[in-house]
Amino acid sequence: MPSRVEGRAPFSSPQTWPTIALLHATYHRPGGVGPLREAWLERADRADLVDYIVAMDCDDPAVAETTGWRRVIGPADGTVSAVRNWNAAAAVSSADLLVVLADDLFPEQGWDTCLWQVIGGWDPRSIAYAVKITDSPSPSDTLLRHPVVSRRFYDSFGLFAPQMRGVYCDDEITRRAYWQALILDGRSMAFEHAHPTLTGGFETDSQRMINRASEYEYGARAYEDLWPKWRRRVRIRIVPAYNWLVGRERLARLVALTRATADVGLWGVKAATWHVRRIVGSFPAKAPEPPASERSS
Repeated sequence: MPSRVEGRAPFSSPQTWPTIALLHATYHRPGGVGPLREAWLERADRADLVDYIVAMDCDDPAVAETTGWRRVIGPADGTVSAVRNWNAAAAVSSADLLVVLADDLFPEQGWDTCLWQVIGGWDPRSIAYAVKITDSPSPSDTLLRHPVVSRRFYDSFGLFAPQMRGVYCDDEITRRAYWQALILDGRSMAFEHAHPTLTGGFETDSQRMINRASEYEYGARAYEDLWPKWRRRVRIRIVPAYNWLVGRERLARLVALTRATADVGLWGVKAATWHVRRIVGSFPAKAPEPPASERSS
């Protein structure tokens, strides 16, 4: 059964502030999706420019709760549907910025103003980029768990790779954004990621389903098929939002790819050294010379 789309976008794109689409892929969320929707819209400074789109399977209790909302309802086939639903929500949006939401992500007050301040010099309609927000305790974290992508990025590269289902979809889009576009530093924006691994709480049905060993195995295979090892090994570097590179897409990409090339070269040297040592170590050591008293005359 194909997905069905309901509701209409409430705005047209303005000249100054960007329009924002909140792409919420939900799965049997305890307490429903209403509290999350309310939190994002009530804490926005310009809620009139925010388009909340929820995507769910047709057997989700949220179907009854969201009547009249902007929503996409997809089939319930027993598989992890996170990527499918995020992509379905993105497909019906025309906003300047697309923000990926999960059932456990909550914003700070004025989150849309903070986002606008981060990307102010980067036109989302002409420059392809993703924004890394703070959604983990690690200050060095660069994984795009909840990516924000520009309209140009989406039009050029899509959102999540359709080969993915859930696990490793964030690794894949992080690699794609790094190698094919830019990742901007939006870690000044702090979001509450109420994931059990961070809060110590209980797993939801969605988390239990997506964290099965079979899903990790599937995701790892799909990710490795899409990105060769040498590209997966490169360290992700994020472009500062407020430096001399602001708005200079080609120059920023040149700097990023130059660093990536150096990383690949260093990794190649280390790999070659390891192989040489392995080969040398595989040869038997030369037999020691016997003492002079034991030598044949």
